[in-house]
Amino acid sequence: AYPQESGKERMRTSRSPRSPRRFLSQRVLALAAVAVLGFSAAQEQGGQRQCRAYPLVQGVSLRDGKSSTAGSKNTTKLVHFVRHAQGLHNVAAHKFERGSPEYLDALSDSRWADAVLSDLGQSQCEALREKTRGMEFDLLMVSPLTRTLQTAFLSFEGLEKVKVLAVEEIRERYGQHPCDTRRPSEEVSLEYPLVDFSLIPSGPDPQTCAGAGECGERESFESMDARIQAFLSLLKGRDEEAIVVVGHSALFARMFEAHLGWSEEQGPFRFLNAEMRSVSLVFN
Repeated sequence: AYPQESGKERMRTSRSPRSPRRFLSQRVLALAAVAVLGFSAAQEQGGQRQCRAYPLVQGVSLRDGKSSTAGSKNTTKLVHFVRHAQGLHNVAAHKFERGSPEYLDALSDSRWADAVLSDLGQSQCEALREKTRGMEFDLLMVSPLTRTLQTAFLSFEGLEKVKVLAVEEIRERYGQHPCDTRRPSEEVSLEYPLVDFSLIPSGPDPQTCAGAGECGERESFESMDARIQAFLSLLKGRDEEAIVVVGHSALFARMFEAHLGWSEEQGPFRFLNAEMRSVSLVFN
């Protein structure tokens, strides 16, 4: 359970139900041996481990036909995946058993639209910042939701010296929960002038979820898979080789389980709040 926050805090953020294990395609292959780089020990913060790293053998193959051409060389990226720190909507939901009606009702509260971080979440970012101090990377890719933007700028120093790119494909699984609705990029860009929002559609979020009874159906796994493949294709095509990706629980869980070949022997598919996994990905 998450520690409860004071009544003065605003709430905004979300955790989605765990996705079932599925094999997407025989064309998704483990192509090369690589290793997780990063932190070797977990830290405790507010009852949660802040960072974890695991040994990993991993390869990535895109299924769009663009990932492999005759005579092409492997593309290797060192990617630091970071889940956002605790949001106020997390605090509300985790007063109840996961998946219970009360849990789902808490996430359906319109007060948590585009959730922001809790006090504990901000402390988690401070702890992560100490661990990432001096870490070198060339690009930070971030979900356009507020909690991920907050996590990025509170957890990593020197962002004025690297490109910070908002990416729609790594937003959280949408539908049912107002916390997973983003604000218009025109509004958020005023708060985060260092972020390039050129890849985010302008205007209101087409997946806006205003509250109970006013939201669309939960995004399908097929839709999530398409987004993840689009993101991996974008990642592969970037010139940068050391990249931070700040995203969400359900999105990362689906990516690691169904697209990156992560084994539960290496750890759970789901990230903890403010957890970072540094992974070397080889695209062929």
